[in-house]
Parts: sequence; structure tokens; C-alpha cells
Amino acid sequence: MSKELPEPIKSVTCRYRGTAFLVEIKRVETIGVLVERHLLAQYKWFIYVYLFEKHPFFEAFNKLNTLSECYDESLPQLGMHGGITLFSRNTDNGSPSIKLGCDYCHYDDDAFNIEHSSSVLADARDIYIYYNLDCK
Repeated sequence: MSKELPEPIKSVTCRYRGTAFLVEIKRVETIGVLVERHLLAQYKWFIYVYLFEKHPFFEAFNKLNTLSECYDESLPQLGMHGGITLFSRNTDNGSPSIKLGCDYCHYDDDAFNIEHSSSVLADARDIYIYYNLDCK
């Protein structure tokens, strides 16, 4: 058995902090497409929103128990590509938050399998604007 580590998975994360929320964009690079004897990188994109206690949407999502409950049309969904595909509660540093996420890895998402996706960045901007509410 080899004692060497496998090739690391490369990822880039950008975070944009708002009042009582944070938007995170993550791009993961994988190797996996063989074209003319060359392995080409594949890029997987994700957007996460962290809602903190003072955010107006926190309580609505904090009442939920499962991901499937996130599909309730009365809950905010704007900008989540393909809908919310990740839901979790976090208590990092003793401060509760709700993590909501979407991915660009669906069946018809080949157009997003690129290193620089202006569409994903535009979605993240729209999500930031939507969640950037007056949080007191």
C-alpha cells in the first residue's frame, strides 16, 4: 500500500458577508474527462447561504426538520439554481446558523462545467441582494 497522499482536490471559495448572513461560492476542480488521451478538469460549482439568528428568514428555516420541507413555496427560494439542495443547522462557536445551498451539478448543467462561470457569479450576486435585508 502506498504511503503517499493522493492528488488533492483543488477548490476555490469566495465569501460575501452581509448583515446577519453570508453567501459563499465554491468551485471544486476534479479530473475526469478523457479527450484525445488528455485528462481534462471538470469544475463543480456550489452556492451556500448562511443565515444567522438576526436575519428575518432565520426563524422560518429554523422551524424545518428536513430538506424536503425547504420546497414549501411560502419560503424564500430566489436565486437557488434547481432549488435548495442542501439544508443544515450549524452551531459553530456557539452561534446558531442555517446553511442553505444549491449546486450546479444537475443532469443538464454541463454549461457550468467551466473554470469561470459568470452565470454562477450572477446568481450569487442576486442571492446576496435578495438576502441583504434590514436585519436589526
